[in-house]
This record gives sequence, C-alpha cells and structure tokens, in this order.
Amino acid sequence: MGPDERTMGPDELASYVERAGSAASASAELGRRNTQLRLVEPFLECLGWDVRSPAVEAAFAVDDADAVVDYALLVEGVPAVFVDTIACESSLGSADGEALLSAMDTAGVEWGILTNGRRFAFVARREDGEDGFTCSLAELPSHADDLERFTPERAGGYVRGRERRLAAAEVIDGQRDALGDAIVGELRSLAGDDADAVPAAELRTVTDSFVDEVLATVAPDEFRNEAAGGGGEGTDEPASNTPSPESVTASTATQSTRDEPASTSHRTDTGGADADGSDGDAEDIDSHDVDGATHAPMTDDGEYVARLFTDRTSIGAVGGSSVAGTMKEAADYLLEQHHLDVGLSLPYVPDDGGQAVLNRVPRHPSGEAMDEYVQLDAGVYLWTAGSLDERRDRIETLAREAGLRVMFQGDWKQR
Repeated sequence: MGPDERTMGPDELASYVERAGSAASASAELGRRNTQLRLVEPFLECLGWDVRSPAVEAAFAVDDADAVVDYALLVEGVPAVFVDTIACESSLGSADGEALLSAMDTAGVEWGILTNGRRFAFVARREDGEDGFTCSLAELPSHADDLERFTPERAGGYVRGRERRLAAAEVIDGQRDALGDAIVGELRSLAGDDADAVPAAELRTVTDSFVDEVLATVAPDEFRNEAAGGGGEGTDEPASNTPSPESVTASTATQSTRDEPASTSHRTDTGGADADGSDGDAEDIDSHDVDGATHAPMTDDGEYVARLFTDRTSIGAVGGSSVAGTMKEAADYLLEQHHLDVGLSLPYVPDDGGQAVLNRVPRHPSGEAMDEYVQLDAGVYLWTAGSLDERRDRIETLAREAGLRVMFQGDWKQR
C-alpha cells in the first residue's frame, strides 16, 4: 500500500485490533523487536504507511542530538511523526514519554506515538488546539477520527505547512530593518506636529521585539529563542516538565518546547579566547599579532547570530557579540559537528580571488598576511576581514561545503 492509499476507518481498525490481540495473546512474552514486527508495524500500515518504503525509516537518528527513535514517518524525506516502542509486557512510563518529546522537540516534529502494542500514547506538540490522547488497543476504533492526524495525508500537510511558515518567516526576518523603519515612521507620522517628541530609538527597540514575536508566532521552532530574548544564548537542556504518556495533551506537551535552537551544539562567544586558546581580556586579544597578521576584534557590543539549516530544518545556531566571533563559532561548529575538514585542502580558496578563507598560517597563498584572522579550535586560521556582506558570504560558503545553509539574524546588515 502506497503512502497515498489510505483505507483506515473503524472497520479497518477493528480488524487490526482483532489481529493484534491474537498476536499478543499467542505468546507468553513479546520482546521489543517482536512487538514492533507483530503489533506496531501492522498498526502503521493500518494508518496508511508502507513500512517497507523510504517513507518509514527505522532507527532514525535525530540530527545533533544523542537520540534515536524507533521509526520516523517521513514526507519527502522530512520527519513528520516519530514513533517509539517498548516491549509488549512493559508499561508506558513517563521517562519514555520524556525521551520521545525531547526527540520531537529537537527535530521540530509535531506529532509522536509511544506504544507497547497494548496501550498507545499519541503525543501532541502543537499549538493549534489539537490534543494528544491515550487509549488501549481495544479502544482504537473509537478514535478513528483522531487517528486521521497520523495518516500520510495529514502528515504531508504538517510538513508543507511548516515549510511555508519558515519561508514566510525568512522573508519577514530578511526585511526586519525596513519593517522597523516603516513602523517607527508611521507612528511618528501619526503624532503629527509632535513627531519630534516620539523617541525613535526606544520605538525601534520595541518594534524589533515585536518582529521577534511575529517570527516566533509564524515559525516557533526556529525563532522562539529570539522572541524570548535569547539572542543566540540559552540552554540546551531538555525540558523537565514533560507529562506522563497517560495524560498527554496539546496544552501540556507544548510546554516542553525549549527556548533554544534545535541543536545540542549551540555556542556563544565569550570574547575571552586568545588565538592560542588561552584566556585573556578583550584588549589583549584585539592587539594580538601573529606573523604580521592582526587578530580580529572579538567584541563590539553587537549581536550576530547565524542559524544553520538542512533544507528547511533548523539544526542549530551560533552567535557572539562580534562578526569575527560569530564567524569563528560557525566555522568551529561546521568543523566539529559536520566534518567540514573532510574534502577540504588548505589553503582553502573558494574562488579566483586568491584569498584564503582557511589556512594553516594567517597568510594568503601569495604570502600576504591576513589583515584580520581568528584561530579556530582545530588550529587553522580563518580570514575575517572585509565588509559585512563579504563576511556573510564566507560563512555561507563554508556552510555550503558542509551541505548546509545559513540565515543571519541580529545586527547583520540586510542585503
């Protein structure tokens, strides 16, 4: 049965319940793998998923998280539903629910299923009022309408809606400066002759916060931390208030959403790492010199965030108070987490300009010293000089080499 050939209804569910009940009673014990084969996979087929197709991936590793879910139900390669299982003779526990919700939260997946084949917890991580629920095997036919949410058709709607929201948020975020100027200008215009009394700077701060809230509303998984004032800083700890699988609802499950990008590799610039890896103050760093090249300033009281994506899935964000600091954090992240160094030869010169983006020494191939550089954790040097657009291009180029793309937030100038 293909992903678009759903035949689920009360009769089909009743037939599945009868078969599953017989399979469960035929064995004194069903271990986890046999529970999956005899009870869980037939249930997924009943929902309309072909477990032998690429739309159902077993042992799915969640990007940038130490987590593997038993099944990911995919739409065009994007996870839409996570399924975790335990052995039939075991009871569903809160720890199992917390692990599933944590994986969903990291991946931005809105629906999940936790089951031992006898009881089912349908986990909601949505904010549109649709509730999660639990039921026994025998009660499944009475929840036929609720189970429509887990069919391939509805899952496709979730993924496409997520992609459209993220695309819209990216457009809004890319125009935040113009939008802020327009809002402030309109408010001052409304004040008429008293426009000069309207504090433009304070209003701009308020409008920036408003845009953050809008982004968090349109694409909450990608932008919630900015609206919360994280600015690229926060905690990667999973939520501790995950409900028991026996009481999962949309209102409680969504409380587990972290105020952090979907990444366990989030990094922030402290402004205290010298080129040789030692600690030092900002003044020493700014004046540090190696072989005629100058270490880039690591603080400028700004806020520069680079958010990394695979296709339309946010996998993390790095940030610092300076452009050079964020460039370093991004390059370190790509080297450490996405093996950027594999296939790259040094000096790395991505175009015909002859300037090295990465090199073992702070010099370009011509011998010219890098006018500004930072030393990465791996020991190589990253060229950080140039205009903001040029430095953005450099981060984008490195991300592309790792198969990722970048969105810039904070104090970056918009093109």
